[in-house]
Amino acid sequence: MVPAALLAELPAGEPDNYYGIAARPGWPQLPLHPDSRMTMVAWADVTAGGVSEIGMVACVINPLGQAVPVSATSDDGRRVLRYLEWACTDQGLRVAIEPAYDRLIGGVSGAIVTPG
Repeated sequence: MVPAALLAELPAGEPDNYYGIAARPGWPQLPLHPDSRMTMVAWADVTAGGVSEIGMVACVINPLGQAVPVSATSDDGRRVLRYLEWACTDQGLRVAIEPAYDRLIGGVSGAIVTPG
């Protein structure tokens, strides 16, 4: 739990547009903007010849602060992939991120990341 003295009051109106630290109803462990609830676990296929493929498993953070893997083809998974692709593009990193329907990591479909 974040000490109340460190939390700002959420502005009225459009609280999801506020990027500061503030008490967020239902999120006692994560008083940050909803964008911070998206994350990933990266993986790579490495052989004696080098890295042959890289990818990721999309995850969302639940109200308890735990990362939960989600299928790249689910609504949450597609949202994480779109956000990551936007973030890379915004920073000038040219990549393509595509769901890998046949690539299961821990039973969850992942995504392949390739230079764009």
